[in-house]
Amino acid sequence: GALDHADLASVRAAGEEIAKRFPKVHQLHCNAGVMGCPFGRTKDGFEQQWCINHLSHHLLLQILLPCLKKAGSTATPARVLMYASCSGDNIDSFEGCKRPAEIAWDDPNLREADPKSYDPGAAYSQAKLAQILSAKHASELYGPTVIAVSMHPMSVLKTGLSRHFIPVGTGKLAAVVKTVVEYVFRLQHGHWFNTGFEAIQTPMHCALSSEVVPGAYYSQTPAAY
Repeated sequence: GALDHADLASVRAAGEEIAKRFPKVHQLHCNAGVMGCPFGRTKDGFEQQWCINHLSHHLLLQILLPCLKKAGSTATPARVLMYASCSGDNIDSFEGCKRPAEIAWDDPNLREADPKSYDPGAAYSQAKLAQILSAKHASELYGPTVIAVSMHPMSVLKTGLSRHFIPVGTGKLAAVVKTVVEYVFRLQHGHWFNTGFEAIQTPMHCALSSEVVPGAYYSQTPAAY
């Protein structure tokens, strides 16, 4: 069946099946995610953005680590790509996310969160910052035969990721509303949105370049830090 990042048993089963079928894994792309969704918990009791955007990737990495170590060498290390976001990089946030990203170290799972005051943007930023820190730590722990980097893969407006911000639905009225909202987004934040070809450049660089710095965070290809 399909891997469900909101169900850690599913993540574990998928990881074990991958390890069984592919004893050597040369690259692991941790890309699945949700953004700005309403408050909710997974079947394991985790705040859903924390689980889907971070915990599930961390678990999958741990399960596949032996396979990555078998594939990697000092000359050609295996690579782990953590897909993060500029919402978590604390560098240059756009209009809707000026506050710095931070992790609620005392309660990252937001067990004490009140659904009525839940901040989906802050929860998203927390999980993406965790991805950035996870890549740095993984490179320190597993290098030089396994390296990890994180990145902001740029933004493609016409994807399901933005469904909690941009109206979706069927029919002519929904299509018109969505077109208008997309147009306004592009006027306000045109530099943020890219074609699929443009957006894939940073992940391709991180996956293939010989100049990648272990543990670094990339945005629009150059290492941001």
